[in-house]
Amino acid sequence: MPPLIALRCDAGGPYGVGHLMRQLALTDALRHRGARVVLWGTVTDVDWARPLLGQRGLHPAPAPDDPGELRELAVSSGVDAVVLDGYHLPRRRARRCEPPV
Repeated sequence: MPPLIALRCDAGGPYGVGHLMRQLALTDALRHRGARVVLWGTVTDVDWARPLLGQRGLHPAPAPDDPGELRELAVSSGVDAVVLDGYHLPRRRARRCEPPV
């Protein structure tokens, strides 16, 4: 099965749209290489971005900022990797998210 990659970013309001635009480009590149992609975060006040998300079949799903909660979500969702894109997101070193035994 192709890898499942979660992209974690927020757009609109205080976050701007740069993070989202990078993640849309990354979505295209990952899918070109056969990966499955989901978008975690919030997109508000940028109605023009909705068609860009829709064209890619991306439907932003709420996701926590807290690293522990984000890890739990990643494990329970079965994602293979999470890409964090946001200045407000914690700057912790990436760790492997092995499911509990």
